[in-house]
Amino acid sequence: VFSTLRRAMGISEEDFKQAIAPEALPYLEFISNSKSGQDFYISNDQAYFMKTERVKFVRRFLRDLLGRYLQHFLKYPHSLVVKYLGLYSLAKPGKKKVYIFTMQSIFFPQDRIERRFDLKGCSVNRYQKPPDKNEVTIYKDQNLGDFNIELGPQANWLSTQLAYDVDFLRSLGSIDYSLLLGYQKRHDNERDQHLVMKSPLHAPNGLTMTTLNFVNQDDMEENIAAHNLRLLPRSKNPLHTIDGPHVRYYVGVIDFFMTYGIRHRFERLLKAMLRCSCDHSTREPEFYAQRFLDSITDIIR
Repeated sequence: VFSTLRRAMGISEEDFKQAIAPEALPYLEFISNSKSGQDFYISNDQAYFMKTERVKFVRRFLRDLLGRYLQHFLKYPHSLVVKYLGLYSLAKPGKKKVYIFTMQSIFFPQDRIERRFDLKGCSVNRYQKPPDKNEVTIYKDQNLGDFNIELGPQANWLSTQLAYDVDFLRSLGSIDYSLLLGYQKRHDNERDQHLVMKSPLHAPNGLTMTTLNFVNQDDMEENIAAHNLRLLPRSKNPLHTIDGPHVRYYVGVIDFFMTYGIRHRFERLLKAMLRCSCDHSTREPEFYAQRFLDSITDIIR
């Protein structure tokens, strides 16, 4: 399944293998201000992001989400949801097995990115103190200030695609997901690139998929590839970048494995009492989805 997705996105098996399993080059550990307790790594070429994950979320992804995840990409090949391209396990004697997801890095290439945000659409505990040194920092919602995503003619496309993605996550019962957002100023020689598709938001040829037992895996791959016209065809990261008149933006939705359960009901009440506010990340899927969508579309111009 993952191999099919990689081929549909134009990623060769050899290039992928050399990136995530190089013979000599080390991985780059990513120091994150995430509170998930997971470990993060970046491939040496920085094109792929790796994250350890708890076994309960791995099982849920394979059992409950993978079929619907693939179906969403069949219908919306330009989805902003992070692209999972591999799942692996590592086992050492006497140690628990470790599971690692590999995905496309949304912030790639990152050498010119000026600032990065992790946005959930809420305010409680969503401020990141700027670093003392010149370190890469992921800022949060309360660091936005008067920042806007200035897209001009592409604004409606981004808002519409985001609405489809959020509706998908709502249907999964997901909460606590984020929009990763980065930006950089465009060079003069980048300003001739533009959106190459005219009608991206439609189901390709009415194709649907209800199980992982594909009738023909090659048909699925060809169908995705045929409709997966690149937003920026000469970009190194064409499915997570979009240009405004003067700024290039990196956008992607991550961390949608968490679902709302009994524990979160108690957590929601506790946070409301401790913070004297209900504007936190532990909210019901319907409420979370609408608040998230409203907050992001409100800064798209």
